Amino acid sequence: MISPVIRWDHSDTWFVPSFQNESSKEGYENIRCYCTQDDYNLDFDKPSEDLERQINLDLVFNVHQNGSWGCYCNLSVSHKDLGKPRSVTESFANTLHPGDLSAIQWIESPLKIKPDESNLCSIHYSSLNFRDVMLVTGKLSKDALPGDLAFQDCVLGIEFAGELNGKFVCGIQSAKCLATSVKIDDSGFLFDVPDKWSLAEAATVPAAYGTAYYALLVRGKMKKGETVLIHAGSGGVGQAAIAIALSMNCKVITTVSTAEKRQFLRNRFPELDDSSFTDSRNASVFEEFVMKVTNGRGVDIVLNSLSQDKLEASVRCLAKYGRFLEIGKFDLFNNTALGMEIFLRSVNFQGILLDDVLQGPSEDKDQVEDLLRAGIKSGVVIPLPHVLFSNNQLEEAFRFMATGKHMGKVVISIRDDSPSGILSVPRTYFYSQKSYVLVGGLGGMGMEIANWMVSRGARNLVFISRSGLSTGYQAYRVKVWRDQGVNVIIDNSDVSTESGAQTALKLAVGVGPVGGIFNLALVLTDAMFPNQTAEHFEIVSKAKILATIELDRASRSLEPKLDHFVCFSSIASSKGNAGQTSYGFANSFMERLCEERCKIGLPGLAIQWGAIGDVGVLHNLMGGKDVDVAGVAPQKIASCLEMFDLFLSQSHPVMSSFVPVTSVAGNDERTQTVTGLVAHILAIKNIAKVKMGATLIELGMDSLMATEIKILLEDKKGISLPATSIGQLTFSKLMEMESIELNLNEGSTALEFKQITLLHMPSESIIKMESKGDKALNLFMVHPLDGTVFLLQRLVKDVDVNVYGLQWVKNIPADSIESVAEFYIKQIKTIQEMGPYQIGGYSYGAAVAFEIALQLERQGESVENVVLLDGCHKWPKFFAQTFIERDFERDDVAWLTYFLFLHMAFNFKKVEAELSSLSEWDERLNKTAELLCEVYPTFSLDELRDLATAFSDRLSIGY
Repeated sequence: MISPVIRWDHSDTWFVPSFQNESSKEGYENIRCYCTQDDYNLDFDKPSEDLERQINLDLVFNVHQNGSWGCYCNLSVSHKDLGKPRSVTESFANTLHPGDLSAIQWIESPLKIKPDESNLCSIHYSSLNFRDVMLVTGKLSKDALPGDLAFQDCVLGIEFAGELNGKFVCGIQSAKCLATSVKIDDSGFLFDVPDKWSLAEAATVPAAYGTAYYALLVRGKMKKGETVLIHAGSGGVGQAAIAIALSMNCKVITTVSTAEKRQFLRNRFPELDDSSFTDSRNASVFEEFVMKVTNGRGVDIVLNSLSQDKLEASVRCLAKYGRFLEIGKFDLFNNTALGMEIFLRSVNFQGILLDDVLQGPSEDKDQVEDLLRAGIKSGVVIPLPHVLFSNNQLEEAFRFMATGKHMGKVVISIRDDSPSGILSVPRTYFYSQKSYVLVGGLGGMGMEIANWMVSRGARNLVFISRSGLSTGYQAYRVKVWRDQGVNVIIDNSDVSTESGAQTALKLAVGVGPVGGIFNLALVLTDAMFPNQTAEHFEIVSKAKILATIELDRASRSLEPKLDHFVCFSSIASSKGNAGQTSYGFANSFMERLCEERCKIGLPGLAIQWGAIGDVGVLHNLMGGKDVDVAGVAPQKIASCLEMFDLFLSQSHPVMSSFVPVTSVAGNDERTQTVTGLVAHILAIKNIAKVKMGATLIELGMDSLMATEIKILLEDKKGISLPATSIGQLTFSKLMEMESIELNLNEGSTALEFKQITLLHMPSESIIKMESKGDKALNLFMVHPLDGTVFLLQRLVKDVDVNVYGLQWVKNIPADSIESVAEFYIKQIKTIQEMGPYQIGGYSYGAAVAFEIALQLERQGESVENVVLLDGCHKWPKFFAQTFIERDFERDDVAWLTYFLFLHMAFNFKKVEAELSSLSEWDERLNKTAELLCEVYPTFSLDELRDLATAFSDRLSIGY
């Protein structure tokens, strides 16, 4: 006998229902679905041989398409597979995670879509500079870069050698030169490469000599016969400065760190003798040496790249009327203090930034260019020695540069090893001359998508919105875009109609060829199926189905050459979600339409998004961050944008992105150990041969490595250590971190535990607290939201109180509330009394706060209060709005069935009927507790009754 069948005909509705998850539940096990997307005859009374064979397979969901049977199913695709490097025409180098040298990658460049190639220089070699190393390691913020570079990804590399319009050239740009090509702008320097130079040699010249000429002659006004102290003489700028100073018969004193570097410079510059060299690693040594060589007078010019105490010693080396030329960036950007007493000797202190030459007055720029050209012609400017790395050795090149062991320059060969293109991470970019239509784009996620598109080159945005600008943030964001030169148009055409869609697209065509249509619109009319109506389906379908149909038709006639046709769907279409039948139906339709477009060679992409926590509907209704919806945890918008980028670069018509709740507490992307990652930074290949008790400083860690390790521990493990503590870590301590994941500051002191605060949401009420006598009040907040520690500090600033935020590290096992509490107590007992701090994390609710208090009291500590702050009214409001169609205020059955729904799987109709048959609240409450007890046997019936009652009371408040 054939099981009950649901038949959907492609020609009628294109509806793909979501019974995959329901088929195993009671009442659904006999349902079989058949979807035909062609003229196939579904005659179940007299099935054909082909249909009978399919029926006998007894599959839950069956699809007939292109003459064969199959099914709809979810296929898992890893992030790495989607973002797998591929050969591209244009790319640039950058780190995917600032502070992590191992994350340096070639990335697809926006130059791939530039129509004008007359000023595009093909780069063959690019030199690294210390600025690049500081940017990648996180020691220099992109905010310090000129212009709008802080908002761009391509910022590495300031000098290059390559080919422009058939000529070999070398030059300097403000950024973007560690790439396959660079757009030559008016601010850059460009020089023809002499015939006797190779392109690799030419790449070593522009920045080093440009900086040296600018510092010594343009700003320092160096004269013949003066005495010059040049730090780090074996470096690129150091060698260039020595060459220029010697060409003017100046006395040169230079610092080096090794005997090897000293000998190298003596071979390169025979004019240097023993009185020309001193140690760069010891401030007192080189200061004493300089004063001895100059008979106590000091030097006329210091070209400095050293920092901190060495900088101060260098200033003391100046003679009266001396000039101090600072080319290092560490002290400048850290606002290091400098004593004023030195200026009593009428010295001059100047910061030297090559960016100033590129962005500054044309007079300085012209002067540096003239000096460089003259130097090349006279032979003063000669290529620097260099170490060459291939384009697949980016990490090795940056690590080698960071060690400071090189003499001269570190050069990357850009094209020689990959004539057909470099393997690069794919990136999506948008044409500045094209327009992009965003339907529903003024919503929370739409605004983030639009801003991301602007960052990727879009300059013409057409928003289709029923309500237009309705919030201050929307108005602010539109103003910012327009200030950036973006053409923003807001139109209220009804694109669910033929005329409206035509009007909207004609408006966009008037701005520029339409490059993409993005339908982000949604309307929710959630209700359980017995309460769903045809009107519900019609309302939801208008924004999703009708709008998509009309935009598809209009685009085929007005803009048949779209780059993107994207619909935002939902996992409600495939995974299913209670109460969202109409929503799942509408999203499923859009997916089928995108499939049809792809079949005939048109762009089409439907993205099934899961819950999004930062912005959008879920965030507005329920707070978003800690809400689980149908087994799906909220996905951060930054993650959504990353996936959106990858999805636009692939060819599948339907993609899905969501975060399963089961993976939130996992260690999915942290498969490497702390010790392994740190060993990689220190270039230690075999940890087994390392002395476990040796400090990282003893193992060769420098300041750049320390910064990288600090960022690594914070990013990968959630462990925050002061910079001064990094060097004292050992591999033994690092291995301990694998198991306990908490702040390992030494010298912890015992605290008196007076109060524990669990904070779910920011409270608008003023919190008044009083200290008891002369004993401090200590507040420990489990999982504080951003800014709440600071807020509480301000509220309790008039009393003697310390406010602490307890961190939650996701890979700590949470087998029980007791183990979670033990983890938090370990944190409490390792906190120093040195002021409050905040670490974000994951909350297990009020029960954890109570358990912490109980365990502390068992250990003899005093916990006087447990304060639970909860200002989240949005969740019960969401429930009320969703189920208002029925008279739920007085319907005990509805409260209790929904309570059960949140905690267990059950046959809804069966349980609803059982509860409805009981006349009294107490009877229904007892039945609910009995059902739940099967799932939570460790809870007593009384406890479960109390929980259900509290839940009911809370929802009543929501009304």
